[in-house]
Amino acid sequence: MSDRKIYTAEAWPEDEVWIIKVPAIEHGACVTEAATPEEIEPMARDFIAVMCDVEPDSFILEIVTPKYPPAKDGIYPRCVWCGGENYVLGVLHYSRGEAACAAHSGCGRMLPDSYRAKD
Repeated sequence: MSDRKIYTAEAWPEDEVWIIKVPAIEHGACVTEAATPEEIEPMARDFIAVMCDVEPDSFILEIVTPKYPPAKDGIYPRCVWCGGENYVLGVLHYSRGEAACAAHSGCGRMLPDSYRAKD
């Protein structure tokens, strides 16, 4: 078993780039970006290394990307991250970005800003 710390990076497409968020990092800049999907891992590693003052290869990195693309109508009955089915009242709150995934055995992640319907 490894004693290396595990970080999770959430990455999603937004406009022409991929936004990368590391929930474990709460101070300073909260996101970084990558130009292509291939750049997500090295950018996330560099971001964590700088923000946490560690070497880029000193930790385990798990990258999570949405399973579903943005919905044309802005309504998400399923979590875009874990695919879990939100309960009826939770669908609207999740779709508006007001609540995290509430699916049974869900991941608890919020809908990315760029996935929300534009008013």
